[in-house]
Amino acid sequence: MTRGRRVTPSATSEPMEQEHVALVATWLTRPDVTQWLDFGRGRQSLPAAALTIMLRQDAHRLWLVREPGGEPVGIVALGEINPVFGTAVLWYAVGAVEARGRGVATTAVTAALGEAFGPLALHAVQAWVVDGNEASVRVLRRNGFRSVGRQRACHVIDGERRDRVLFDRLADDGDRHRT
Repeated sequence: MTRGRRVTPSATSEPMEQEHVALVATWLTRPDVTQWLDFGRGRQSLPAAALTIMLRQDAHRLWLVREPGGEPVGIVALGEINPVFGTAVLWYAVGAVEARGRGVATTAVTAALGEAFGPLALHAVQAWVVDGNEASVRVLRRNGFRSVGRQRACHVIDGERRDRVLFDRLADDGDRHRT
């Protein structure tokens, strides 16, 4: 994704810069956002210091997502980038509540996949969604991901154990949308 490149009429994305860290960190500490996430060892929030470290590592690519008016509304990222195996894990969050349901995440994921399967030359991108997060399932399916399995009772929201549905998308899947 080139800086400020328009990905669709509903969103643009640009490489995240240090100046965006504080804003994104506020999104990634709010329970309405973090309940769906896991950054390892059960850590569901991501503080500014961790985002700063991620920006400096080759294993991560983070993009700030904006609506046409220019206001930042979310983040899309590829993490655990493994150039040897050609894999990465996709994650995203729409932090601005008013931007949810407008296709922002879908278009940002489309652009991130363009980078993954283009310049980064990855072979496969994986993602997971907490069972019950239908909006996120739609984002992945619209981007050609397919369900490949389930981790049972491994995520907790409000004291309730939930499954995670596992998805993947291969570079040679092209534009085919599979379930």
